[in-house]
Amino acid sequence: MATKTLRRRTLMKNEFIADLGLNEESKDQLDRVFTKIDARFTENTYRNRKVVIKQFTEFSIEDDLRDVGSVEVDDWVSHLLTDDYAPRSVRGKAYALSGVFNELVTRNFVESNPVEDVSVEDLEQTRQDQYHTENNKGQYLSIEEYEKLVKATDNVRDKVMVRLLWQTGCRVSEAADVRISDIDRDNRSITIRNAKSGKYKDTGTRTVYYDRKFSVLLRQYIDEGYREGFVGLSEDKEDHGHLLVSNEKYSLNKEYITKFIAEIAERAGIQDVMYENRAGNEMKRVNAHLLRKSYGVHRTKNGMPIAYLSELMGHADVTVTKENYLHFREDDIEEAERTYAP
Repeated sequence: MATKTLRRRTLMKNEFIADLGLNEESKDQLDRVFTKIDARFTENTYRNRKVVIKQFTEFSIEDDLRDVGSVEVDDWVSHLLTDDYAPRSVRGKAYALSGVFNELVTRNFVESNPVEDVSVEDLEQTRQDQYHTENNKGQYLSIEEYEKLVKATDNVRDKVMVRLLWQTGCRVSEAADVRISDIDRDNRSITIRNAKSGKYKDTGTRTVYYDRKFSVLLRQYIDEGYREGFVGLSEDKEDHGHLLVSNEKYSLNKEYITKFIAEIAERAGIQDVMYENRAGNEMKRVNAHLLRKSYGVHRTKNGMPIAYLSELMGHADVTVTKENYLHFREDDIEEAERTYAP
């Protein structure tokens, strides 16, 4: 099976490389490079580098990769920034291009990597970061905002959805996958099937916990007929015991939950538009993933060691927790200094 998959993807590589505006020697070397990437790296790495080499060769005037210099790479970086790509995204693309050229250096096809002489380390702040900096809004919900979000919900199911994300810090797809049988109501804990592997790839699960208030809400939702009120109208043929359901389905997908949280935030009066993306779509501040970030920030502010937090959030490494989830406001930092200063 693996052999067939590799052959199929090899054909795909040949097709995409054939369409690049390069001479045959460059195409041949790229085909060898991408064969190695396919065999030794993740599918995500393969896909990212494929996209980047297509973007760069479309911009470049050179048809021979041996003629590409640092000035042309620098011009490409400037072009991406002018084309409204986020700085951090541009930096990632530059690193991906550098990875391809490093392979070409190893194969003695090019003498040096032209990306190495281009400075991209300072391309850090995204438009989302810029929004939060200018408005002094951390990448999380305050307690007051969370309470407004809960208050804006219409029914017990909606409250369960919001509180589940807030209380457990689980990913949206993980929340959608929670079954009633996953909940240990005596221990006030939930077994989560991990949406990503990493540290938990052997067991596939981790345990998260919730407080007494959520326990009362779960009892009301599960035992007092609120959930049954939804599934009784469902068009599905079989109830698989998912915690979150709707009138149409015995389970919800992550797109439904994401859209729902954004709509509730509008109703609660806590929604903001951070910016418009390249497609002209409004990027909203409050979404379902922001509740997961809020979980991490508030526990850190309350003194939870980051190692424990990383375990609860299902991260493969504490670095992921620190770099991607713990972003504080200026007044958070000021308060911490005044609290902990001798």
